[in-house]
Amino acid sequence: MADAEPVLGEPPEALDAWDMSVFEHEGKSRRLFVSGEGRPVILISEIPGMTPEQIALGDRLIEAGFKVIMPEVFGESGAEMTNAKVVARLSWAGISSDWATFSLRTTSPIASWMRALARDVSEQAGGAGVGAIGMCISGNLPLAMLTEESVVAPVLSQPSLPFNFSKTRARDLGISDEDCEAVKKRMASGAKVLAFRFSHDFVCPGLRFERMRAEFGDAFTGVELDSSPGNAHGFGRSSHSVLAHEFVDDDGHPAKEAFNQTVAFLRERLG
Repeated sequence: MADAEPVLGEPPEALDAWDMSVFEHEGKSRRLFVSGEGRPVILISEIPGMTPEQIALGDRLIEAGFKVIMPEVFGESGAEMTNAKVVARLSWAGISSDWATFSLRTTSPIASWMRALARDVSEQAGGAGVGAIGMCISGNLPLAMLTEESVVAPVLSQPSLPFNFSKTRARDLGISDEDCEAVKKRMASGAKVLAFRFSHDFVCPGLRFERMRAEFGDAFTGVELDSSPGNAHGFGRSSHSVLAHEFVDDDGHPAKEAFNQTVAFLRERLG
């Protein structure tokens, strides 16, 4: 299996105002980009990495009053999303020891590193609760991170693991049975989860949200943006990235409403 992807190149200009550090756990080191004041939120990259759209999402969260921590999960920052980069990163993730891209009822091993990061972030914030936003391939991670007590505000945007090739995979939560039971215990004590997907997104199937509703009940809020043919906002059948690449900064637009709902959830849960 492949190890963690090596860090590539200098940070882009869009991250000039962000502080850079390195966090190490279990022998794996990754760069962190940190900026903002307020309650801490870990923002985890989707494929292919820390794109300009993700950095812009981080900036919006900072403007909303949060301290944002972005780990360099895929080893490249600032590059535009292209089909070639997506394919290359997906191919790497498929053989990486960090990601359970195909396995059923399995938590991606990188969740251990993310939980440790959340603990460290909480300690540095005087024991404050931590928010976590995952997207696409990292979309299930905040759910797995909920087994860490410091994580109190998990947001799952288009959670896409395991890859959807069958109804069984489409219903899988991308976490182990043990972690699922631990998450249920957290929810019984008041934990909540917020999740987003586009209604016709094959990569993040609707059956996954149905399963989460069945497993977690009222503790799970799943928001589905209409991407059906002829929808009012022009979303295509391939629309996928709710909070980043499909974001439109127009009041009343469903993508901006999703961002506003994320901010409201984080504020409520983080205090």
